[in-house]
Amino acid sequence: MWCYFYRYSREYFGADELLYEGQNNCLIWETFARRGIGFSADGGTAISRGDGQEAFDILPECVKELKVQKTANADAKAGDELTFTLTVQNHTDNQITDVFVKDTLNQNISYVASSSVM
Repeated sequence: MWCYFYRYSREYFGADELLYEGQNNCLIWETFARRGIGFSADGGTAISRGDGQEAFDILPECVKELKVQKTANADAKAGDELTFTLTVQNHTDNQITDVFVKDTLNQNISYVASSSVM
């Protein structure tokens, strides 16, 4: 039964977009997330009632905050050159200026001068 709620919950977003230009998108996410049908939920397959995965999170853009994410190449070996990517997203309702992001590298990592790109 849960997987059917998951599958059909996505129709509400389409209706909201069509009728109200998506104005209720975050409200719908919050409502479904409270019931375990959040952003990262997985409805599973139609042949099993037990393979779905509930989640109580909402669409990241609905969390009104400045977000910083750091990623790196996961398959690096000792001696390889690492590439880190810092991503800053403003999901607040305001324009934010003069943001300063400081990243501290592990003591076993050496910074290559003039290798950063913005």
